[in-house]
Amino acid sequence: MFNKFKKKEEPKKDIDLAEAMRMLMEIDSLMGENNAQSARAVSESATERDDYGFSVDNPVYVTSIMKEYAYVAGLRTADGHELKCDRAGSTGNSYGEIVDVYDVYVGGRKADTIYICPYGRRNAETAPKGYRFYGRLN
Repeated sequence: MFNKFKKKEEPKKDIDLAEAMRMLMEIDSLMGENNAQSARAVSESATERDDYGFSVDNPVYVTSIMKEYAYVAGLRTADGHELKCDRAGSTGNSYGEIVDVYDVYVGGRKADTIYICPYGRRNAETAPKGYRFYGRLN
């Protein structure tokens, strides 16, 4: 008897992959615009330090989450061999930035942990020591 007063649930709408990617890129663009203004500038000397990419306080900077995925996909060992990167999570650094944490596997064994900040003012053109970046972000 009381069922006729119960609000009917609307059927769930499936979102196709293309629509989901479009939405993600739009959100990513908005996040990048807002956070790029507050992210600290990266000096050239920061990329030359031994801890570049290996320290949460000296991460690799890119301008968006999509650029971060492209950076990770283009990362190789120093001699050009493919590697596997698994995102282990996110953390904050002493500058108040959100930094993503990636475990790097070479030949099936964990080799390093790399830190990437997707809210930088520009895209990285270099890789941490012992690695090369084969790709283009700009």
